[in-house]
Amino acid sequence: MKKQKGTIVKVVEDFEVIAPHILINQRFFDNGQELTLGSATYKHNEQELILDKTAVKLLNGALPLTQSEELAEQVYDEILDQVMHYFPLYDTNQFRAKLSTGKAAFMKLPWKSQWDGNKMVQVGQQVILDRILIGLHANAAMSDLKVLKMTTPFGMIQQSTGITLSADTQIIYQSPTGLFERRVALRDL
Repeated sequence: MKKQKGTIVKVVEDFEVIAPHILINQRFFDNGQELTLGSATYKHNEQELILDKTAVKLLNGALPLTQSEELAEQVYDEILDQVMHYFPLYDTNQFRAKLSTGKAAFMKLPWKSQWDGNKMVQVGQQVILDRILIGLHANAAMSDLKVLKMTTPFGMIQQSTGITLSADTQIIYQSPTGLFERRVALRDL
């Protein structure tokens, strides 16, 4: 809507509806990454993160404290490398850049969180790594990474003006079992 000298004039740009029925959580392949649509403004990650066995042991708490403290930086780098190569969706809200610059803040933290009774006074590297994994999980989960200077919850992939998809974006139609799959580019509709 536009106002012109006290009157409201409706402005509607020309558009064409190419897919009139898109279900919630419909899978798409856009810009090199699989995603689902949660609404007209929310995208959700569908990309899986793959880590080596040592990183998994560290994240599960299966390593001694001294070894965990030594490997924390290596695991952060491994996660960051995966995000930079395979998660272009996380350019939204500059998440990838903030993860990269947040490494310095991460390295200043202790491995274990520090508590004063029931109140956490200092978040630890272990909790930060868990929160990063929550935000990268293939669902709609979000996590708090304010310690790494991220004001928006990590994993909140929202475009307030609405989601725009390119003509090369593919809709992924899949059988309930996931065995059969068909991809259709938006330009072909």
